[in-house]
Amino acid sequence: MKPTLFLLLTLGFSAPLAGQQQSNQHLASLETSSLIPGSSVTFRLRSTEIGQPARILIGSATVRPLVAPHGLILVDTTPGFTFQGVIGANGLFEVTAQLPAPLGIPTGFPVSLQGGVLSTTGAAVLSDRLRVIANTQNSATLVDRSATLPASSFAESGEMIAVDLDRDGDRDLVLSSFGGIRFYMNVAGTLVDESATRLPSLENETAFAVLNADFNQDGHQDLLLAGRIDAFDQALPAVIYYNDGNGLFSNTIGRFEFPLTLDAQAVPAIGDIDSDGDLDVLLTDGGSHSGGLGPQTMALFVNQGGLQGGLLGDYLEDPTFAASSFNTITEAAAGVDFGDVDNDGDLDLVIARATSAKNQLLLNDGAGFFTDASHQLPDFFDKSSDVELVDLNQDGYLDLIVANSHYGINPADAGDVLYNKGAASPGVFEDAGTRFPDTYDEDLIIRLFSLTADVDSDGDIDVIILPHEFFGSVVPFVGQPVLFINQGGAQGGVVGEFLKDLNFFRSGGVPLNTFVSGGGALFDLDNDGDLEFYVGNQGGIVNPLNSGDFLLENVIL
Repeated sequence: MKPTLFLLLTLGFSAPLAGQQQSNQHLASLETSSLIPGSSVTFRLRSTEIGQPARILIGSATVRPLVAPHGLILVDTTPGFTFQGVIGANGLFEVTAQLPAPLGIPTGFPVSLQGGVLSTTGAAVLSDRLRVIANTQNSATLVDRSATLPASSFAESGEMIAVDLDRDGDRDLVLSSFGGIRFYMNVAGTLVDESATRLPSLENETAFAVLNADFNQDGHQDLLLAGRIDAFDQALPAVIYYNDGNGLFSNTIGRFEFPLTLDAQAVPAIGDIDSDGDLDVLLTDGGSHSGGLGPQTMALFVNQGGLQGGLLGDYLEDPTFAASSFNTITEAAAGVDFGDVDNDGDLDLVIARATSAKNQLLLNDGAGFFTDASHQLPDFFDKSSDVELVDLNQDGYLDLIVANSHYGINPADAGDVLYNKGAASPGVFEDAGTRFPDTYDEDLIIRLFSLTADVDSDGDIDVIILPHEFFGSVVPFVGQPVLFINQGGAQGGVVGEFLKDLNFFRSGGVPLNTFVSGGGALFDLDNDGDLEFYVGNQGGIVNPLNSGDFLLENVIL
């Protein structure tokens, strides 16, 4: 179906697309290229909702709450434009269009975008809001604002998510940590610790991973807590806590506890693997595997709503996945990510193996059954801790970022960034080579996590790598977060090629600190449209008291 351009002044965003809560990226995600009035621009809305109506909105930022169970409209459509079509068999609603010059967007003007899909369940799913600065030649400067953080930010934060828990239109921060989950609520652009009132302390056990999604489709963002342990360091099952609608969680409000079929349920991933409109959950054993509960390192739990005809939000483990040969190896599954690597409309799976084993690629047949296609990855045998699928070069195919250890490995022999060959060979990956720096970098000897987003608001994806502190050759310790800027957009170079930002996370040429990164988030804290950077500090390798998280405010110059 050919996409159609409508003036939103007359069309609006009508009731059938009223929308799920923002941050439902697992069901709909929006991508854009640089925005230059009078020239070509490409928008892509990704979803597993094949054949379903889809829209992409262009306008200015707003927050318009809708009656529950619906969520928030985040783009003001008067004046503005919308593209309307359907999700194709490739899992995309893609529009390449000439933006009309009469729109009159001046250089430096911020434009907001949001996508929506009408699900087969009857629910409307909205993507996150994106912001792009029209015809930008600006750069991002991130300024240290850590002094504004709560005192509890010195308590060794782990992985984290930025999500609007209370439907007020701004992003709150949920952090995993030793001792329990912390809730930093966004109050007029300042993070305030409200952990004591958000989840009862007696229910708030240690957890090292947290994700959000609307698991029960009531329009509110729920929390999946994984990597849980008790006071005796024994593994606890992963749980889903359901949101009461105001950002409060408890056993009484409701929760689902997963069967503990692995040594640990440390690393989660969320996605609709059988394309039936509800969210399924993958849990892995994380950084270590003892085999005490059997050889499998991953457990796939299928939502019993949708095709299964059962109760939405009830989960059963997939026995076929559990017994598959790709799931009976001894190397721990340290990182996982769902994404459609071959553009056939379903979610495939990439797995980072913690030891020197080769990472894995599993292809989905569309019904939630996976086949090992690891031969489509280059033969790198590095030690990986995190993986992320994201389109780095805007060719419409997902590429792969892997956080690897370079300790004892030549960086050129580590597959840190792998590019999808795209239309020529969908889902077949090759090493980025010189497109992404692969020279030795003391700050990144051991890479733990990656974050991706458009840091400089120029319409392409940038990359932040979070490392582990290590011993330096000149200074005693090295290991600081590093930003790699995509050279398309404001840089005027080739999209998909990256250079290190030498000023990032530094003051006067000196790193703000070196530490073991616990996790991080890129999100708009102050509602000015650009992305702030938060990183958790889990201490130093020699000095465990080297603590204190960092918050950097983004100032587009």
